[in-house]
Amino acid sequence: MPRNKGFFTKVKDFIVWNLVKALMRLIQAIPWSLLPRFSHWIGNTILKTMPRRKGIALNNLEIALGEGLSNIERENILKKSMSEVVLGGAEILRYLSHPPDSFLAKIDFQGKEYLDQALRQGRGVICFGAHFGNFPLMLMALANTGYPVFAITREPKNARLAHFFDRLKEQAGIGYISDKPKDICLRRALQCLRGNNILFLQIDLNVISGAVWAEFFGKLVPTYPGAVILALRTGAPLIPLFIYRRDTLFHKIVAGPPIPLDITGNKEKDLVKNLSRLNKVIEEFIRQDPTAWWWLHRRWRKARPLI
Repeated sequence: MPRNKGFFTKVKDFIVWNLVKALMRLIQAIPWSLLPRFSHWIGNTILKTMPRRKGIALNNLEIALGEGLSNIERENILKKSMSEVVLGGAEILRYLSHPPDSFLAKIDFQGKEYLDQALRQGRGVICFGAHFGNFPLMLMALANTGYPVFAITREPKNARLAHFFDRLKEQAGIGYISDKPKDICLRRALQCLRGNNILFLQIDLNVISGAVWAEFFGKLVPTYPGAVILALRTGAPLIPLFIYRRDTLFHKIVAGPPIPLDITGNKEKDLVKNLSRLNKVIEEFIRQDPTAWWWLHRRWRKARPLI
């Protein structure tokens, strides 16, 4: 049985990789003006092939935004969210073959002064965010305007995709730190901050191990504590960093003021309180533009009611 499982995994990876290659060729050939419509069609097609995952996403929308949304409204948010993911990937592929000015001219930056002030302290900067908007483009924009940017990421299991993404990261000018093994990830993250770099972490996905239960949309969910742990350990400022689409092919990066941390001496309670504060910031961005977030993830799979 294990041999069969390994064989089918290889076949699946091969099929996925070839579908990705075909999609990339299509994206490169399509005029810019047609990319949004193309992305909407691809996004809807993907949703139709994933009925179980679509059901999870619609349930997530009900948990987060309440029963006040009609079924049609939830469907529309999900469709727009999926098309945003596809369009974001298309933008990255197209922009990597053009000079940085081609995409920098389409991005506004609000709160740049918070990053500059934080970097002047010389302790590095921890930027926390979510799978919200075209975040790879946000990191590309920072890297191509002189900011030393690193991000903690998870490598895909598909070896071909992993190699492809590694090449994209190198081409984009962004430093990446793998989240595994954890001890090496922590060591590299600390080195990054000691070098006075920007370290970007996304804390919005479900965590299997090493999580802290923090509030998110009225539920307790397992939350990755790395951003708060690193901030408490190094004294590096903790800054929210997000991007949203303000027009069809135009974006706005938003950096907020540093988040003050509550430090009482009770490590467990401090982690819960501070992570809940970070989750609240993410929640506010999602409420402002729910179509920009990845609803397909099983964020509330292990959710508990508030005590």
